[in-house]
Amino acid sequence: MELTWEQVDLKRRLIAIPRTKNEEPIGIPLTEGAMKTLVELHRVRYLRAPYVFCDKDGKRYSPKQVSVAFGRACKRAGIENLRFHDLRHDFASSLVQAGVDIYTVRELLGHKDLRMTTRYSHLSPEKLRDAVRALDEREGRYVLVTLGETAGRAGG
Repeated sequence: MELTWEQVDLKRRLIAIPRTKNEEPIGIPLTEGAMKTLVELHRVRYLRAPYVFCDKDGKRYSPKQVSVAFGRACKRAGIENLRFHDLRHDFASSLVQAGVDIYTVRELLGHKDLRMTTRYSHLSPEKLRDAVRALDEREGRYVLVTLGETAGRAGG
């Protein structure tokens, strides 16, 4: 909600936050969807407004306004029990489930401690099942190789 146009670099497709809660700067690359949204917002923005997300008078939205609007959007979409902050967990979990390593996820979230990142990123039951299936496949190959070697020795 405090994001300013000065922090948005559309040419480099990056949001640069000079100081996070951890007192450190962070650069966040933009997805294609985020890029399209910011380009459109930039096209129709109020020129005197420093904030990306603000009302027509350039005043940034309050946390309560965002919370209420998010709640309404969830209700219209039929989504229950979802808070705005849960999107941060979804971001982390989606990255991990897509195969992004936990250290990269930590950098994108701006965490100093890897333990905090693991609290944010969760694997889906399908991903866990796939991991176990990988063992089944490996075990199956091992058995085939072992039988093949044994059969080769017995026949030789």
